[in-house]
Amino acid sequence: MKAKILIFFLLLSAVTLFSQTPQYPFQRGFNIDGWFQQEYATQIRNGYTKTDFKNLVTLGCDHVRLP
Repeated sequence: MKAKILIFFLLLSAVTLFSQTPQYPFQRGFNIDGWFQQEYATQIRNGYTKTDFKNLVTLGCDHVRLP
């Protein structure tokens, strides 16, 4: 009985040790919605400037996700 309990706790500790979430190099991001969601390529316009991206950096964003 003691061996079963010991095995149970060893397995439980192994699962908790190896099941931690991976750390990614980015923490906070921003979605740019609707940028490429146009019917024709000629309708795509760049509504974002360098200032917009600099403002995102000052807010703590370190990546941007495109659709």
